Amino acid sequence: MNFLSAASNLQINLTGHQVEQFDLLYREMIDWNLKTNLTTITERSDVEIKHFIDSLTVSLGVNYFKSKESYKVIDIGSGAGFPGIPLKIVFPHLSLTLVDSNVKKCSFLEHIIKTLDLVNIHVLHDRAENIARNPIYRDQYDVVLSRALAKLNILIELCLPFCNNNGCFIALKKGGIDAELNQAKFALDEIGGRIRDIIPVSIPQFEDKRHVIVIEKFMSTPAKYPRRPGMPSKKPLK
Repeated sequence: MNFLSAASNLQINLTGHQVEQFDLLYREMIDWNLKTNLTTITERSDVEIKHFIDSLTVSLGVNYFKSKESYKVIDIGSGAGFPGIPLKIVFPHLSLTLVDSNVKKCSFLEHIIKTLDLVNIHVLHDRAENIARNPIYRDQYDVVLSRALAKLNILIELCLPFCNNNGCFIALKKGGIDAELNQAKFALDEIGGRIRDIIPVSIPQFEDKRHVIVIEKFMSTPAKYPRRPGMPSKKPLK
């Protein structure tokens, strides 16, 4: 099975129960997609590789996931639950928060959490710019995740404020990344981050270039960041 082989290439050996959870996740997502725009990718084989396996490449970035400690993880712009839900299926010990500004997608996330019987996982319906100013969430997470949400300099402003000092932000990127890395230098200095690692994803199931970018937080983010909703995208730091 291509899905199991791809997971094995990431040193992930899925249990029978986890395979059943992924099957249910796929079927529920496709069912909801008829009434809510969750994804344009609907063929099962494509969903398994381009959504499920792509999400699991996050585990290449840090060894937190494969330990048994309940590290705090937040997924910014989770959408239909990627990368958060696949990671929670494979690493159920993680304490996970999913963030999205779309109410319908948040409804799906709440539904799939109950359907898959996942625990220690929460959904926040709001913009990252607002949530990051709440002391309940700011500086509180060991790992912050984002997948295909925006360019790196924008993501740094949106995501790094959630990291505790010595925590990290992991971004999944497709294609060439040199231009984005150059544009992100000012944002890194300004927000308090530095590149720890850039990991190329080399598994046969991917036809394009993919990278896992790990950014560590080495100082507290200045209080003025993130700026008000919409500003990080309209006027990116550069």
